[in-house]
Amino acid sequence: MITAPGGRTLDLANLRCVFTLQGWTTSQWGSAVFKIYNLSDDTANAIQAGEFSSIQLIAGYQNNSGILFDGKIRYSSRSLENKTDQVVTIQAVDSHDAKVYATINQTLGKGYDAARVDAALMQTFEPYGVTRGMTAKMPDTKYPRSKAMFGRSTVYQDLLAKQCRFLWQFINGQYVSIFEDASLDDVIVLNGRTGLLGVTTQTIGGGAVIRCLINPTIQWQSLVQVELQSAATGYFIVNSINCQGDTMGDDWYMDLNCTAHNDLVDKPAQDSSKN
Repeated sequence: MITAPGGRTLDLANLRCVFTLQGWTTSQWGSAVFKIYNLSDDTANAIQAGEFSSIQLIAGYQNNSGILFDGKIRYSSRSLENKTDQVVTIQAVDSHDAKVYATINQTLGKGYDAARVDAALMQTFEPYGVTRGMTAKMPDTKYPRSKAMFGRSTVYQDLLAKQCRFLWQFINGQYVSIFEDASLDDVIVLNGRTGLLGVTTQTIGGGAVIRCLINPTIQWQSLVQVELQSAATGYFIVNSINCQGDTMGDDWYMDLNCTAHNDLVDKPAQDSSKN
């Protein structure tokens, strides 16, 4: 679905769309490339003229669909493919303007804490359409001296995250943060019955690259339980997600870049096959 600045929307669900979503990593934005086939001339011309400002991808399965990407259109082009198919290519970025343009010019008086810094930075993201999502609980330490902040907001957000040992990201127009080495509560089981594809590749340090069918339940910092080749079970935290899809083709998968998380014993599992 694409949206114009005034709120007018256009649903492209019945057209062929080939998409690539580039993963979310700490303090980096997500990006996406969409190839949309055989739009009407009027719609294709409107996109190229900049009449539409944002694009949202909702995908999954009948009982388990959700937003995979929500971002601002940065570039579009039009081409002819296979001598018959007209293709409009759209490149989009998640929370681009907040990342690039948000700045802060504020002094916090003595006695401030990390939560006040976080709130002040959040206020600078809001004018660019960013809302608050999952947020790490900040430490209660009160600082005896005032703090002056002047410059790009994301730079100060990085400093705060390093100081308080949390990770943060813009995801689908939300500012989200979570403590280092923490994960979302539910455990998502991946095996041959629940969408696991191919052979899980283990990386240096005990991490893994895992390919599975597109599952919007899997998010940044999700905890997944994977049945490995040896029939052993591994637990992994999802650090970034790359997606490849074709609404009228065979490609429909996620590549999960994960770190190991093997200290789980009694945590209940959520089997994605039941969604």
